[in-house]
Amino acid sequence: MHLAELTERSKRIAVQILHKHGEAPLKVYGHPRGGISAMFSVLRYLPNATPVTYPQDADIIIEDIYDTGKTYKKLSVYKKPVYFIIDKREENIPEWIVFPWEDEFKEYVSMGRGELC
Repeated sequence: MHLAELTERSKRIAVQILHKHGEAPLKVYGHPRGGISAMFSVLRYLPNATPVTYPQDADIIIEDIYDTGKTYKKLSVYKKPVYFIIDKREENIPEWIVFPWEDEFKEYVSMGRGELC
């Protein structure tokens, strides 16, 4: 995934969150691995949001991708809204997604498919 696309998707999610939750302070949880980086990517556009360590302390959860639904199923027990950078239920994206925070991104860039910061 290009950094420009990640930025646009993060802004879009921030707008969705602001529309749904307003500008009230929000506690945000990023699921370990991709969700933490995804959370910080979105938090750049949410001035009244604060990251939290535990999902039960959060108002919302941010995850990098909805792929098989396995992670979403685990997160749904907390009964918090979950926002995804990419939701494969809604988008027809057949290929594997490589985010800039993943180890494979350097190889992805060397193949001409991404860009570094």
